[in-house]
Amino acid sequence: MGMIYKYGKNGDVDAAEDVWTPGGDYAFPSAAAATVIVSDDINDDGDVASTGARTVTVEGLLADYVYHKETITMDGTTDVDLSQFLRVFRAYVATAGSSGANEGTIQIKHGATVLCQIDPLVGQSLMAIVTTPAGAWSNLMGWWAELDRATSASATLALMMSTNGGPWLQKEVRSVTNISPMAREYPVSKDSEGFRIPPKTDIKLRVLSVSVANLIMYGGFDYDVMGAQ
Repeated sequence: MGMIYKYGKNGDVDAAEDVWTPGGDYAFPSAAAATVIVSDDINDDGDVASTGARTVTVEGLLADYVYHKETITMDGTTDVDLSQFLRVFRAYVATAGSSGANEGTIQIKHGATVLCQIDPLVGQSLMAIVTTPAGAWSNLMGWWAELDRATSASATLALMMSTNGGPWLQKEVRSVTNISPMAREYPVSKDSEGFRIPPKTDIKLRVLSVSVANLIMYGGFDYDVMGAQ
């Protein structure tokens, strides 16, 4: 898989929440299950006359934590079956009509549980959430965060990890303000292996606290999938 870059946005942070567009707490599935993709707009359809998203590419992991990517034809507001995913951490519009993107909110779900979302006209998911595949160690290269607000505000965020279904660990905690974003790097050199991440590790950015409600929060991280160790 090589270098992976994850970027997320939460447009309305009121308290402790994960950094992804639906907001709130992200629910990591305990098992692979029937997975569907659907829009709330009929124009996100595979028909040649459709003006919205026609096909969408979905990336994630199957039951064995092996990376999987597939491109699916949309059917508007009707559910379309995908492979049975254990994790979905990225989706983007592959082909579109005259709008050039999705016209509605596209969701990938296990039942009512949202795994990934593409907001209208954005074209791709924005989630600072991922899971590393089986059989591969990774090097975390760094992470960053910033908030968007015209007046004084601050937030505290954590880089959190859970390996193979274990407890969530706050690997690092940092604060940002409306005028002071943060960025953290973990350089890899001949004297350092950087920040090692085991296989089957869930990673997310989580806002722990905010000074005021209704904050817009951005954040992301990148890592290099190295292979078996």
